[in-house]
Order: sequence, then C-alpha cells, then structure tokens
Amino acid sequence: MDRVADNQQFIMRLLVALPIQNQKVILEEADGSDLLNVSVTEGFMYNPLKTMGYVYGADKNMQIAEKDHDCGLCSNYGCEFRSV
Repeated sequence: MDRVADNQQFIMRLLVALPIQNQKVILEEADGSDLLNVSVTEGFMYNPLKTMGYVYGADKNMQIAEKDHDCGLCSNYGCEFRSV
C-alpha cells in the first residue's frame, strides 16, 4: 500500500475514534468562535457547514513525519520543534 493510502486509512481510523462531541471542545480550545466566527449546533455540527476541526499532535516524543511539514516554509521562527 502506498503512503497516501496509508495516511487516508489512518485519518479514517482517527475520525471514527473521535466522538462528534469533540467538535465543541476543539472549537473552544482554538477559540474559534471569536477568531473564526464559527459556532457549534446542539447536535455538535459546525456552522458554517464547510468548517472542519481536527486534532494535530505536536510533542518532542512523537515521530516527525518527513513530508508532513516543511519547517523551512513556516513563519513560526520561535517554534521549539523547528528544524531547519
């Protein structure tokens, strides 16, 4: 199986593992209501509908994906994970 298919399967497993109630938690943690003018309905759906919330891990103990992020193109120069 190629890398793209592996990534797609991983994402699908992650989506199944996260309860939809986490939509509200993600929005609150990111302060999305104020910053992005996004809300969550009583059924935990984002409004506007084309909004997407996700959890992205960043930790010194996590393996860094080689093609996931190019630190050389990132403007966060003070990032403790920066490797240029």
